[in-house]
Amino acid sequence: NFDGVSRKTFSKEIRSDSLGSLKITLNGSSHSIGINEVIDKPNISMLSAKVVNMKWAMPKKDVAISMEFINTGRSTGTNIQAFLSPVNAATKIINNKTDIGDITVNGSNISKSPFVFHVHSDSIEVIKLKLTIQDGSRNEWTEFIVIELKKELPEIIDFEIADGKVFTVAKGGNDEEKLLL
Repeated sequence: NFDGVSRKTFSKEIRSDSLGSLKITLNGSSHSIGINEVIDKPNISMLSAKVVNMKWAMPKKDVAISMEFINTGRSTGTNIQAFLSPVNAATKIINNKTDIGDITVNGSNISKSPFVFHVHSDSIEVIKLKLTIQDGSRNEWTEFIVIELKKELPEIIDFEIADGKVFTVAKGGNDEEKLLL
């Protein structure tokens, strides 16, 4: 398990009851849970993604994102690589591959280099990308990630603080009202 609040990985073995049901107690934070047999392979998935070259992802800019990956499987994942591909034609992937290295059981690792993409249209607010993860044993995992884009807005330079001022505001139709802010 990976606790998203404490950022700690821990392992706890839970066995099913006589009916095959599992009861998993959680603390309310986000968790990544792997349910495996003792001899299972690695199970690699993306744990988090972070924009690293600006405050948030923006259209018409090269956006670099770093990702953290987790192994919720029962064996170490070796020589792990990840590949990013666009789902629509408005997104161009500039750097589509990153090495992750090895990830131990219940361990995590950060991508060695960021993925870089560029969205050509400024009218797109959300993009979907396909993430394919592969290890040295030819195991493969596929996920889709959604990234929100925010336009770069011009700085507001002409503003006035309304503390204690009286303003005339529209009340409805042609009616006006004086308002103290």
